[in-house]
Amino acid sequence: IADLILYLEPHLTVIDARQGAKGGHLSGTVPDPPLGRLLAGTDVIAVDREGCRLLGHDPDAIGYLTLANRIREIEKGA
Repeated sequence: IADLILYLEPHLTVIDARQGAKGGHLSGTVPDPPLGRLLAGTDVIAVDREGCRLLGHDPDAIGYLTLANRIREIEKGA
């Protein structure tokens, strides 16, 4: 996932978090009350990190986000 989002980085990322699903997008449970948010931005990693925070996860504990950040930093330094 990290390679894909950095190879073909989208110009705009939108996450529909009006309800949200904790535990998985197909089998997760909707928080009570629902999140009621839309997330959007031009930095796919930053938007995904904020989505993790909304669901109560530490984005630094999500492997592909940590890896994508490291790869991006290395590429900027090169």
